[in-house]
Amino acid sequence: MSFRTPKYRLHKGSGQALVQINGERTYLGKYGTEESKELYRKLVAEWLASGQKSSSVASTVPAANWPVSISELIDAGICRTRINQHVTRIRQMFKWGVARELVPETVWRALCAVEGLRFGEAIETEPIKPVPEEHIVPIEPFVTPQIWAMVNLQLWSACRPGEACVIRAIDINMQSEIWEYRAHTHKGEHHNKDRVIYLGPHAQKVIKPWLKSDLYAYLFSPREARAWFQAQRAKNRKTPMSPSHRKRKRRPNPNRAPGDRYNTGAYDHAIERACERAEIPNWTPNQLRHAAGTRIWSAYGIEIARIILGHSSAVTSEIYAEIDREKVRAILGRIG
Repeated sequence: MSFRTPKYRLHKGSGQALVQINGERTYLGKYGTEESKELYRKLVAEWLASGQKSSSVASTVPAANWPVSISELIDAGICRTRINQHVTRIRQMFKWGVARELVPETVWRALCAVEGLRFGEAIETEPIKPVPEEHIVPIEPFVTPQIWAMVNLQLWSACRPGEACVIRAIDINMQSEIWEYRAHTHKGEHHNKDRVIYLGPHAQKVIKPWLKSDLYAYLFSPREARAWFQAQRAKNRKTPMSPSHRKRKRRPNPNRAPGDRYNTGAYDHAIERACERAEIPNWTPNQLRHAAGTRIWSAYGIEIARIILGHSSAVTSEIYAEIDREKVRAILGRIG
């Protein structure tokens, strides 16, 4: 029976070399390097020696054969915190592989010895600052009622953008004067942390018009926002529709049909587009949380801010104090 020797190939998307044996891809490291070719020859030799059966060698690349090093990420202009996040994810991925006997334990232990970049070793990003109040109101005419409600919900509850996107009636305890919202998915859920968002009178006023009979329905729906937008466009139309336009039917399953809830990317894009139309500096939904956090910290102190913002440590909450510190510096600069 004839057979073909698996080829040494290039994966264009990542620039890695790969070999496909018995339908299973193995990435070998940076294409064209001697290390990747040596690993290729080793895998093919084992495959031939086993009678063309599946190789027992793990289909994961040792750290030494990675196509991109930390220095290359630095040269690419990626910020320090993002590089450290990438390293952490890669380390966790290899740990997962060790647990399933897909990767040699020595590779994972070598990864654990890789230290994260220290301050100054790569590009530093500017800290997220609160959005100025005078930049919030101008976007109202340029967003849907759903987006505007999410903006106000964040301002009055200090919730994260993702928590505003996934709010449902079933997740809100309305039994007391202050409602409690527990998002069914949130940032700290994989650490088994309970996240409670407190909804006072202002936040309750924001979401009451959006409560639905279906308790599991998301309060803020892109599908409903699209219907509202189309109704507004028809209402404001200055010329009558042509007969052919009236007869035209929409496709039942368009490629980009709006979903039943927003994701953070769509929410962020809606704000960005509104800022451009309002001709104001661009800001992001996460800055609304910082604005709320700063207001709470200034009025009630760091411990209350920690609880409302859902931080495990008061150290994290201290970032919301920076705006007040800047005011102090300005005042002291004036009075000498």
